[in-house]
Amino acid sequence: FFHHHAVAGAQQGAADNVQRVRGADGGDDLLRRGKHIEGAELLGLASSLSSFVLELACAEAATWPHQSGYKQVRVNLTADQVADKNLPTTIEYLLETAGLDPEGLCLEITETAIMKDPAKTRKVVDDLRRLGVAISLDDFGTGYSSLSHLKNLSVDSIKVDKSFVRDVERDQSSINFVTAIVGLAKGMDLGVVVEGIETEQEAKVFLDLNCDEAQGFYYHKPMPADKFRGLLESEQGMGAQP
Repeated sequence: FFHHHAVAGAQQGAADNVQRVRGADGGDDLLRRGKHIEGAELLGLASSLSSFVLELACAEAATWPHQSGYKQVRVNLTADQVADKNLPTTIEYLLETAGLDPEGLCLEITETAIMKDPAKTRKVVDDLRRLGVAISLDDFGTGYSSLSHLKNLSVDSIKVDKSFVRDVERDQSSINFVTAIVGLAKGMDLGVVVEGIETEQEAKVFLDLNCDEAQGFYYHKPMPADKFRGLLESEQGMGAQP
């Protein structure tokens, strides 16, 4: 049911991280990211689904061959989870149960989720950071107050939304805009992940901008757990570096 989508090191293309939240419909087509969460929210199952994903992600990540260069498993959080004061305690329990180091988990939160309750979200994020868990601001640049969130939340990285990637091959203004985003993040000592890379030229643009990591079909397509493990094992054999 769930697929992994590798996040590659932008400089060499090895699988540094993996995003766990991907749904399959039973066939070959994957549900778009977020669509399964939207459906679960309509049915009142979002919290249960997200908790299951977190537990499974931690358990699987703890067994992966880290010598391959793999660093973290990345999991999207729902708005309800981000504002849940008990989330840090839950995460601590899941990490201990799975035997996964806190730095092996990165939680992605969107600006939409933050807006539901900014004060509670900030407290939860601070508590998660104290555990040693990484936090990434997802879909960066698509909200109404991206800079405010970046200033007020203690995050480790931003994930540049794929909508800013689509036009970089033919639109200089898009390149200028992304350059500004990357420069801002680097100035704040934040990591930069770019999603939605589908062509060699797009990959080159973001490589030249010194982005840390990239995600998209150009590098890897979403894959089931057994295939992702095979990818890590093959990169371990090739001596991939983090």
